[in-house]
Amino acid sequence: MDQELAYGLSTWGNIENQGNRSSTPIANNDDANNYTDPQLVHQSARTSIYRHQDRGIKILLGENLGDPQPHQWQIARLENELNVSRSLPHTCKRREVVGIQPYNGHPVAMHYKWSNGITLTEWMHKVQQGVGLATTDLTFPSLHNTTYNRRVSSSPAPTADDTKSSRLNVRLRAAMAITKTLSEFHSGGVVHNNISPENIVLDTFEGDYVATLIDLSEAVILANVQVEAGESRIMMEKKKKQEDLKALGGVLKKLFQESDDENEIQTMINNYTADYSCGMDSPAQLTLTTEREAPFETWGDETRRQKRNKAPVTEAGEGLPIYLGSLISALLLTGYESNSSNSTPASTVQYESAIDAYHDLKMMLENKSKFYRQTQLDERMMASRLKLPTMFYGRQVQMSMLMHLFQSVIMGNQPSIATISGHPGTGKSTLVNQIKKPILEKDGCFIEGKFLKGTESRPDTVLSNALNKFFGSINSSHSGNMHMSLRWRIHDAIGSGNHVLMEAIPNLRKLMAQENDTLCARSSPVATGTRSSSAMTTSSHRLPFLFCKLIGAIACKAHPCVLFLDDLQWADEMTLDVMRMIMTDPDVSYFLFMGAYRDNEVTLSHPLTEKLNNIKEQGINVINISVGAIEREHVNALISEALCLPLSLAQPLSNVIHSKTSGIIMFLLRFLKSLNDEGLLWFSLSSRRWEFDLAKIRAKQICGDVVQHMTLNMKKLDPDTQMGLRTAACLGSNFDAEILRRAKREDDFNMASFLEKCVEDGYIMEINDSRKYAWTHDQVHQAAYELIPIGQRESFHLLLGSRLLVKSSSSERGELLFYVVDNMNRGQKLLEDTSQKYELAYLNLRAGERGENIDLNN
Repeated sequence: MDQELAYGLSTWGNIENQGNRSSTPIANNDDANNYTDPQLVHQSARTSIYRHQDRGIKILLGENLGDPQPHQWQIARLENELNVSRSLPHTCKRREVVGIQPYNGHPVAMHYKWSNGITLTEWMHKVQQGVGLATTDLTFPSLHNTTYNRRVSSSPAPTADDTKSSRLNVRLRAAMAITKTLSEFHSGGVVHNNISPENIVLDTFEGDYVATLIDLSEAVILANVQVEAGESRIMMEKKKKQEDLKALGGVLKKLFQESDDENEIQTMINNYTADYSCGMDSPAQLTLTTEREAPFETWGDETRRQKRNKAPVTEAGEGLPIYLGSLISALLLTGYESNSSNSTPASTVQYESAIDAYHDLKMMLENKSKFYRQTQLDERMMASRLKLPTMFYGRQVQMSMLMHLFQSVIMGNQPSIATISGHPGTGKSTLVNQIKKPILEKDGCFIEGKFLKGTESRPDTVLSNALNKFFGSINSSHSGNMHMSLRWRIHDAIGSGNHVLMEAIPNLRKLMAQENDTLCARSSPVATGTRSSSAMTTSSHRLPFLFCKLIGAIACKAHPCVLFLDDLQWADEMTLDVMRMIMTDPDVSYFLFMGAYRDNEVTLSHPLTEKLNNIKEQGINVINISVGAIEREHVNALISEALCLPLSLAQPLSNVIHSKTSGIIMFLLRFLKSLNDEGLLWFSLSSRRWEFDLAKIRAKQICGDVVQHMTLNMKKLDPDTQMGLRTAACLGSNFDAEILRRAKREDDFNMASFLEKCVEDGYIMEINDSRKYAWTHDQVHQAAYELIPIGQRESFHLLLGSRLLVKSSSSERGELLFYVVDNMNRGQKLLEDTSQKYELAYLNLRAGERGENIDLNN
């Protein structure tokens, strides 16, 4: 470690411009440029550090007193620092070495630009002391501006939680600066190899932190490293960078520790991980022992317990948000590979690049409400029970469309209609639920109902129940003015004594009774059922008209009305008529109708389609909002939030889950829960984060309803992808990429893009990186095969088998023989030439002999 320079930084401050940029010093020190003579800032047995204006001079001394000649290894380290410094881009924040030349009688001295700022070690001490939390001290860039200072001076003193949050904020900003600089090193083809708090200098620039890495004596230029036999350059560079990432994890662990007493922290965390790993119920039960005495029955399953504790204890994350603890833990475990044979190996997801860690830190800083909220393990985590997220993902565009439509209803008096279509499980109802709150906040009226398949109730049941629930909420509220105006509007529209409507909607009768005390007496015959059946039948024919008038009376400028009916594919004829009547009634205004339906169940001849067409023919614009699968990035956000994992660490799992579920939110949540139930997804007490067995999750079968969804989507793929699926389907339940290449025509499809897309979409999966692929489900395989029209299947098989035969040499034909014979046999009826039939018979004979030999060998 370059301790000499660290001492110089803390002694003199460092006031310098980095390149051409202006910079603000962290501490207020005297301007070093005022010194005209070189100043000795530190001296040891081997080195002397001088500062001359904006330059630093590091002089190497000999081993013996009076001997000016340094060791060769010392000179080599300086020369390495010079080479590394020059190889990095000018924008990379490193100690910029000017050259190595004699100085003041000393044969070897390194000249460099003096780095501005203070070391991370000194900075952490300042932060721990609380310097700058309520002042303009430049240690905290977020407090630099005068607007903030005026706000602080006029606001109450910060609480303990506020102080802790402020400390976490500034530490996050510092961590981001350090991680960003390391990523610049790696992008420049250099690994630092000696990252520590003493070799990191922090400064401020434009209200934020910048970090400079110093002491490049052990840094390595990756392009100059010789690759060992049997190892690729990519793998070599990956291993080199992993050491930096692991060191970064150690730095961040120290950075976020709240206590200055290192031993106290280590003791506390060791006790925590030891005792909690045994299954203790609460922090109150922690003791000062590291013995693991708790029985396996605490968790109920020895295998599950072994999974939860098989990773090495990282001693990171205590007292920190789970998200941040997971990030630091993943950095500390970089390069770790489990060698345990006693438990199921987990996929220890680690960081592969510093830029990923930077983006995850930035995401945490920008979304404090999500990622700051949980610092302690709750009962669910202790029991490794996953709590599924209830948040809204990937539907912002559709939500904006609905809100814009509602806004247009408010601004104008023309009613609007929006249909929301999609497959089961895509989140149509959830989308509508998201806009309910903002509609109510705008004093809107929200009426909702849902149809059920196969119900044998009266046709008006769904609409009646929806209106009854709405009026029930009105009656329980205490808005007197709204009650009065609503009663008058309803009275003017339908009168107060319509017994049919009052019978269908009891809460409406209660509301109107407040306006006319005699209404209950007049309505009593309805309740006792004394009216004749013929009168009820006659009145029932009026229900659609009355419903229309009632909804029209509810909607007004002050209280626009939204009616939402779910699962319209099962709607009765009368409700569809009411929908049509409302939308075409000239007296209805400030009204928005929303209906959701399953588009896979609504055909062109469906009653819903006919009603919508009738509405369109009368000049009403029908807006259709399609709700499909959520994108991969939104699945990753969902997994990240559910598991309190940084986005980069959640990506491998979310990729697999997206492929398995096709991004259908209902299937996705169901699949996620099944992984937790089956022990493939668990919370590790040793690493304080959720872990998973990615290999077993990849191999897990997907449920049938997802397969049905995927087969429907298959028919919507582009022609090239469909051709690839047809060809692959003829090769059996699994196939080799090379065989697929020979089976296709040159211009059929691009092999690489086809395989990548099919794996991404979840149709096929690669088997152990072997270039061999298998269908994810037998029904997916069957669906791909059914893409071939029935009348063309024989000819397709015959052509494919013939193509494989022609493209294989006699030595290769043995490996392809079964594929050739299987496909040509399926098309043998189309063979007319006798010689071709004899040749196919001969191939069958050879295939039989080869199969018999395989059986004997096995």
